[in-house]
Amino acid sequence: MKIKIGVVTWIMIVIVLGGCGMKKNFKNQEEAQRYVLSYMNEKYGQVFIITDEEDYDNYGPLYGDAYTCEVAPKDNPERTAKVFARQSGSPEDNWAVYYFKEGAEEEVKQALSDNKKLQITGISLEAPVTSETWNESDDIEEYMSESGAYVKVVAECEDGLADYEYAVLIADFLKPVYQLDVNTEISVKVGRTYIFFEKIQVLGDDPTQPFSIEQIEKKVNTMIASSPF
Repeated sequence: MKIKIGVVTWIMIVIVLGGCGMKKNFKNQEEAQRYVLSYMNEKYGQVFIITDEEDYDNYGPLYGDAYTCEVAPKDNPERTAKVFARQSGSPEDNWAVYYFKEGAEEEVKQALSDNKKLQITGISLEAPVTSETWNESDDIEEYMSESGAYVKVVAECEDGLADYEYAVLIADFLKPVYQLDVNTEISVKVGRTYIFFEKIQVLGDDPTQPFSIEQIEKKVNTMIASSPF
């Protein structure tokens, strides 16, 4: 056991010392800001500015400092994106979501256009940060499948129904969702209470199987019971 601990300790020392000798992308928050903006400007061919939500943290000698912020093109500040940068390695961002936003959201809107029972209050394409580079000419299905992006859908239902009645409405609402070419996150509310929340995966090797009315009813019952409202 002592030998094992000694080996592990030696490896840790080597990693730490090796990391100390590596060239760092930045050494403080001001340098991190300049680094991120330079990276975004070069990657997307636009002038970016930092708009909000800055955070600078130290994660110790193994991982170093990390910087997260919200950025947007200077001439289009409403198109915000997240950026995550470490002292070593490539930064990650999700600004490429705007290349596919219109197409993905429109597909979902069209699929749910016949819905008359639930009121849709929000449809938006969401994506995690990534170091990958995506272009406008890339295939939307490939982007959705490989980037982890999904379309977030929020819908509201009338108050005063039984759990089973809610389940029937939600099951009918989900039918076209299973046929989409994009992954989705479905939230259904009654007033301030969320009664259903699920991510529906249609891309990849393990697609979500359609929920039965009974399964949905159990989910509704559980979420209503646990709601603080």
